[in-house]
Amino acid sequence: NNPDNVTFDGEVNLNGDLTITATGTVTFRQAVTLNNGGDLKIFGASQVVFERGVVLNGGGDMLVEADEISFLWGGESIVGSGIMTLRPTTVTANIEIGTPPNSITSSTLNIDINEIQAFADGFSKIVIGHETGGHAASNAGAVRIGAMNVANQPMLRDNLEIYGGSIVVEDYSNPAYNLLVNGTIK
Repeated sequence: NNPDNVTFDGEVNLNGDLTITATGTVTFRQAVTLNNGGDLKIFGASQVVFERGVVLNGGGDMLVEADEISFLWGGESIVGSGIMTLRPTTVTANIEIGTPPNSITSSTLNIDINEIQAFADGFSKIVIGHETGGHAASNAGAVRIGAMNVANQPMLRDNLEIYGGSIVVEDYSNPAYNLLVNGTIK
């Protein structure tokens, strides 16, 4: 049996991988640092909360699978050079990226613009959604994409791959809100 909830009250500092499988909420109250190319992998959670930053030294990857993911610290506090993958535990769940207009929060993985600003430039790519063989999983939910609310500022500064049953880039009435990515989009 997997644990329901997992909480780390103190700093997590490892010279290797950290893999967690849980069905409830995974909470990191302090910073997480993985050295020597260590990977951070979380599977099956209903929610993952990072109250502080994450640093992956040495090219490790970060895979977070939860129906809600919260990055609370902000200010480029999620740092790494490997692949960051964010996806819902429920494959059919919808995903919203960058606070699209009329955002939906119920039964939706929301990665809002404030959380995106926590992602430091440097990941080799950011993957959002369930991917199988270079395509979205057959029953993947819909993805809605918003924009950065500051003129001429990129929403993301790394290569981006988005996988969903459908993908819609929402339009804002304010022309200063643009979807800019400093990297490739797939």
